[in-house]
Amino acid sequence: FLLDAQKVSPAVLRQDEQLRRILVRDWLERDFYAARYMQALRKNILVQAVQGKQDYTRYIPSGTRLVIMGEIHQQNWMVNEVERAILQLKARYPDKNIYYASEFVDASDSEQLYILQHEYDVERLVRKRPYYRAVTGRLMKAGVRVVGLEPPDLSEEFIRVGGRSFSRQSAFAWKAVSAVAVRERNLYWARIIRRIYEQDPRALVVVHAGMGHTNYNQSIALPWLLKEYKPFVTEFSERNIQLNTLLNRHVPFSEEVYSQARSLLCKDPILPVYFVRHLKSKRAAVSLGCDLSIYRVDPKELYE
Repeated sequence: FLLDAQKVSPAVLRQDEQLRRILVRDWLERDFYAARYMQALRKNILVQAVQGKQDYTRYIPSGTRLVIMGEIHQQNWMVNEVERAILQLKARYPDKNIYYASEFVDASDSEQLYILQHEYDVERLVRKRPYYRAVTGRLMKAGVRVVGLEPPDLSEEFIRVGGRSFSRQSAFAWKAVSAVAVRERNLYWARIIRRIYEQDPRALVVVHAGMGHTNYNQSIALPWLLKEYKPFVTEFSERNIQLNTLLNRHVPFSEEVYSQARSLLCKDPILPVYFVRHLKSKRAAVSLGCDLSIYRVDPKELYE
């Protein structure tokens, strides 16, 4: 989408245009690479239909230090999957501190790392999108160390302009969703995540944020800003919410996978079915945007 050029200074407009050109060029180069080498890449991509609860420890390699999970905001099933993955990792690594670093929690104003301690911290710091208070509180009570990522002043203005209803043609959009703004937010978040590792070198950090911040397809995104930690990137999507155009373009779901899903639903029509795309080599993952894609299947689409 394009933002209103009249709502920002000429200098920021030029900077944003330059950055968007870089992002488009990177996408085209990645698309060309995937098209050229897809036969080789597919040898390291497992696509299957899976029913019921996901076991994320099957996919996330042992010893992973950083897991980045991208979602579309305020989708119940996606939030539930993020929570499930974190609790599975906590059970898998009882000797490590597990951190939940969230876009939906405000960061501390100070340079010191702040870990939420009390219920009133959840009320006080999960304010940009109160929807995430429940999952944040549950993870804190489960012993996960919760750390906020979002600059408090951005949350303050987000609330002031009306939250989810803010116009993409407003001046605020340039501070929140323009290419320049997303890069600045990601850099801010990356500094906080590095601070976690400085204080706790053995930490396992799970980042939870919108998909625009989390995949390999954008050179300004967290996986590249934090590449020294060799992140594992997971994305969630569904029929009407698919933002990873490279993955969907080069690894579409086959009729065989649809047939698997139909068979699973025939056996148990209650449990949800997911298409799982596991990119088992890092070359395949960085070429197509993520290490793991979880797509929730709408039963209606299986019979269209």
